[in-house]
Amino acid sequence: KYYAESRLFVDPREIRVTDEDIRSQQLSTEAMLAITDSQLQILSSTSVLEKVVGDLGLDRDPEFNGSLSSTGISSGLTLIRQIFTGQNTVDENEQKALNKLRDSLSVFRDAKTFVIIVGVSTRDADKSALISNRIVETYLDSEGQAQSSLLERTSESIDTRINSLRSD
Repeated sequence: KYYAESRLFVDPREIRVTDEDIRSQQLSTEAMLAITDSQLQILSSTSVLEKVVGDLGLDRDPEFNGSLSSTGISSGLTLIRQIFTGQNTVDENEQKALNKLRDSLSVFRDAKTFVIIVGVSTRDADKSALISNRIVETYLDSEGQAQSSLLERTSESIDTRINSLRSD
């Protein structure tokens, strides 16, 4: 097995939009660590991992879809069952890959820091690195979209308020 990890610094401070926001109360260290731990949960969430499985095609990877360990009679019986029952193996393979990814994954916060470590163990060093990096990228993309959406709504709200004040 090969293990690779990616490290991610999480800045738990809130986005400040106006000068008034800057003067607002600062979060305690415990609160910031709790926010960081929440991000840790998002990193290992089903939505992030499902996207990684789809993006990297892990459902077609023998190490992740279970076909690597299926040999002999067991493999033959599975194939026959799938042919006669007409089961859609795509969904089954995606679920197997998701479960295997969860088993291969370790996500934890470095003690007393805002650094999250995402580690993956597979049979290939490059694959481990690729998967751990893709998990972080997927998380950052989703967080970036969420922050962008928040800033867009805030900007629209400010514009509406300015227009309202101008008309008064």
